[in-house]
Amino acid sequence: MRIAARPAGAEGTARDTAWPGDTAWTAPPRRALIVSGTVGEGHNAAGHAIAEAIGRLWPQCDIRWVDTCKVMGPGAGPLWRAIYVFNVEKAPWFYEFVYRSYWQRPWFADLSKRFIGSWAGRPMAKLLKEYQPDLIITTFPFGSSAMSWLRRHRGLETPVGAWVPDFCPHPFWVFRNLDVTYVMHERAVPVAAAADPGAQVAVAKPPVRSVFVPRDRDTARKELGLPQDRFVALVSAGSYGFGGVEECVTALLEADPGVHVVVACGRNERLLRRLGSHAASGGRLTALGWVDDMPTRIAAADVVLGNAGGATALEAIACGRPVVMFDPIAAHGRANAELMAEAGVAILCRTPADLRATVGRLARDPDAMEPLRRRAMQAAADGTPSRDDLLALAACRGQALRGPVPLRAEDAVVFHTRTPETQDAGQQVGALLVLEAAPLRVEDFRAVVRERLAGVPELRRRLQPARERWLRPCWITDSRVDVDTRIRQVTLGEDGIPAALDELVEAFFSEPCDPYRAPWEMLLACGVDGGRTAVVMKAHQMLGSDHAIIAALGRLFDPPDGLSPGNGHADGIDGNGHARGNGYRGGNGLAGLIATGPGPIAGGRGARSRLLAGARNAVRAMRGLGHVAVAGFAPATGPGGPLTGAQVPGTAGEPAAAGGPAAARRRYVSVTLPAPAVAATAQALRAGTSDLLLAVVAESLSRLPGRAAGDRSGHVMLRVTVSRPLPAVPSWRSGSGPAILALDLPTGPMTAEGRLMAVRRQVEARMRRGEAEAETLVLRAMDVLPAPLQRIAAVRIGRRWLSHPRVSILPDSCRRHQLLGARIEQAYPVLAPADGTGLAVGVMPWRDSMSIGILADTALVGDASALADGVRGAFRCFEAAAGRHGQG
Repeated sequence: MRIAARPAGAEGTARDTAWPGDTAWTAPPRRALIVSGTVGEGHNAAGHAIAEAIGRLWPQCDIRWVDTCKVMGPGAGPLWRAIYVFNVEKAPWFYEFVYRSYWQRPWFADLSKRFIGSWAGRPMAKLLKEYQPDLIITTFPFGSSAMSWLRRHRGLETPVGAWVPDFCPHPFWVFRNLDVTYVMHERAVPVAAAADPGAQVAVAKPPVRSVFVPRDRDTARKELGLPQDRFVALVSAGSYGFGGVEECVTALLEADPGVHVVVACGRNERLLRRLGSHAASGGRLTALGWVDDMPTRIAAADVVLGNAGGATALEAIACGRPVVMFDPIAAHGRANAELMAEAGVAILCRTPADLRATVGRLARDPDAMEPLRRRAMQAAADGTPSRDDLLALAACRGQALRGPVPLRAEDAVVFHTRTPETQDAGQQVGALLVLEAAPLRVEDFRAVVRERLAGVPELRRRLQPARERWLRPCWITDSRVDVDTRIRQVTLGEDGIPAALDELVEAFFSEPCDPYRAPWEMLLACGVDGGRTAVVMKAHQMLGSDHAIIAALGRLFDPPDGLSPGNGHADGIDGNGHARGNGYRGGNGLAGLIATGPGPIAGGRGARSRLLAGARNAVRAMRGLGHVAVAGFAPATGPGGPLTGAQVPGTAGEPAAAGGPAAARRRYVSVTLPAPAVAATAQALRAGTSDLLLAVVAESLSRLPGRAAGDRSGHVMLRVTVSRPLPAVPSWRSGSGPAILALDLPTGPMTAEGRLMAVRRQVEARMRRGEAEAETLVLRAMDVLPAPLQRIAAVRIGRRWLSHPRVSILPDSCRRHQLLGARIEQAYPVLAPADGTGLAVGVMPWRDSMSIGILADTALVGDASALADGVRGAFRCFEAAAGRHGQG
């Protein structure tokens, strides 16, 4: 049974996405995360039940846990538990006041949810970035707050479902920007709708383990040694043993001489001792501590009594046992009891006299319990099975984003350095794929992309301009991407189409990508040599890091082969989820806070070690800031001469701007180096592969005609912006992708070994000084700046990042080498150089080779073919040096 909490015509509840079950999605998730919290055991019990259901539905899925209270920092868990216990036992009036305020003052509820969400969401981002879950389940309100905050402020796209293990949801349980909130009964739906209008709400089976099923009462009593001829009443007050348990026991013993009382005291040792010396029990009282065989205890009981309406009540309903609520605890306990009584699945007894009369009647007249038993069985059967609940949630992939998401700092840097002259042509990233197959049908190509686009939600975004100067531009989700206009088919050599593949790449990347539409495009090129097909794809750089964008584009085409086509995570999400997958990667403290498997929730590192690590990272970052400030900006020199402000690529033949040089022409060339030889050469020269590739680029630039002219010191340097994966860089924040360093490549005359050592020393020095952490810290600070100040800071940082040639060393983002069933023979990255910088180099591992794509401005670099030849010659030079080193 599925009920959406969206009254017809309700203001503010319009949604442009389908209900979760409406999206076809069959590939199973690889990783699922259960977000719980140890304030009592009900939240963990619900998490165990859902983990069990996930394991049955997707046996290969890796399931991990996270305790929200532990994520929130040292002492947070004990603090919240102490507050909860104090409110229930010592200050129920205050607990009731806060609970009522959530309902009566929506601003207070919203403020509280945002505060908790920010507190828990920031550290949670680091954990999610490392684990990269395909599915997130929350069974704890603070966990739901964290996911809501991450969705609003970090653009989290992973499907998130909240299971409410209480009968009555309250405002802290329901969030409109989560994919679905599952409640336990049809009567709870309008309550959840009132808690947060516009939220997606559905009815689900109670989140209890499969062992909680109707069983034979007499068999269970025989196992436990309970009398067969007595009316057994099981009293459970949760793990804390809250409320008037002793008054409840006394009333039950007085109700009828045939009543036998079993009390589960949880972890309340004082209650257990007091009940053990109960004078009036007469052998009719069994007091227990923590109980591990609760399914059998419930099956042996005639009636289950509680005062909170949480996990035990749901377990009793699942077992088909009548529930009696006695003197419920304040706030949510009272609300649960009242709603359960309204739904007819429980009897509410407010006073000891009511309890004595009710239990006495049930004990003397077994037929009086039959209606209660039938309603409990019906409640357990209502709602969709857990299998359908999970499938519906998994189908939300790519539909999670609700409303605009402001650009994060790294994307704002790209946005604010755009100029009318560049028209975004210098802010594009993509790839060239060459297939072995004959031309593919563009209709089939579009159909597959259209089907899988829902699994790559970052490619369904478009930019929404800021309406006011003090507001930031935002990403919004485009519910209907026009794939037909985004994917075009061309044939090489036809009218207006270049005859060579490299010329097609040049022309394609000379056309700017429009970020205000779906900011990506593709060409299906037929007529490649030998009757092959090629795919040229590009996306705007605002969508994310270089290798994240290429990985996201590639996920459109990778066959599911048992995995999710939308979650081939290569980079995790960034601060906005832009082209970084649906989950997270990187981050500190993961092993201590996320536990493998549905076992106990793990604890984190010691508070002292975390504080020391944080202090060390802060010192490194501050030291790096100093070095970055001292380094300043590079001199305005490009690879082939002074920066000229070349015109928009693709306008060759048009007159130059007044006072400007002739319009530039972009040339694309590709080079392939054998990956084993690259690795062996780097090892022989005792350098990293990334350092060797940077040195190869520097060596090839030194061979450009006229590059060494005018050199007097032998230390001619070229400032480049390098993006490369550096796993040693601490993750300060969600969204820190590959480290970005400004390096001065030595391009003057020197030996190959000397050039490599110069590059390696410079990289090591900049990393040791903390410059990578400093760059990330600056971005983190930019995120909290008002829009006008962020705009100023973005322009300053853009000068540092985007005003130099760039070299991007990418990890292997393509793990499968097929495209629509056709084998991909080769793949090359394509990075567009920013206006006036003249050069962009991308390096990507592909099978047994290193694919190097170079897009160069011939007005500044000269002959691009000479640069490609220079790369080959430079690598041969380093191979020779490695051979000499080995002989020595």
